[in-house]
Amino acid sequence: SMVFPDDNRVREAARLLRSSRPLFLRVPRPPELSDHDYERSKQERLLLLCRRSISLSLGRGMLTLGTHNVLSAEQLLIPNIVLAGRVPPTNNTLALDMSTCPANFRVWPEFHNGVAAGLRLPHASTDSNQRTITRTWIKFNKPVSIQENTSGNNNNSSQTPSPSYAHGGFLMAL
Repeated sequence: SMVFPDDNRVREAARLLRSSRPLFLRVPRPPELSDHDYERSKQERLLLLCRRSISLSLGRGMLTLGTHNVLSAEQLLIPNIVLAGRVPPTNNTLALDMSTCPANFRVWPEFHNGVAAGLRLPHASTDSNQRTITRTWIKFNKPVSIQENTSGNNNNSSQTPSPSYAHGGFLMAL
């Protein structure tokens, strides 16, 4: 970066591989198109963009391979895959209608997103004194879902581990 301070190719590649923000959805509206047909054309265009967006985690895993420094008390964040778009000129957010998608539309993309997050971790060290990824750290990074407690205790929520496809991908990347 010292030799070429204006070279932003890696930063631009990382921006292009980001799937955690709504997509920019530009759909032209001909005057003869009804409101219902226009909404349907926006959903069709959004589905096309979301199909492209769910494959970005594969490239992100390759770009960020071994680039994350891990602290033993730091939880690894897995970025979300956002299936929504911003529609100009008001920038309203339009969510993808999942009723037109197959039931397992998000399964493999979530798994690959977890793999990409796990590939960010540094390579395993053979020195046991410098090892930051331990069994305890892996257990600490297990996803937690908050559920309502129906027993009537003062504690309103209980945390129980819930399996997720992203966590399965994360474990495979280790």
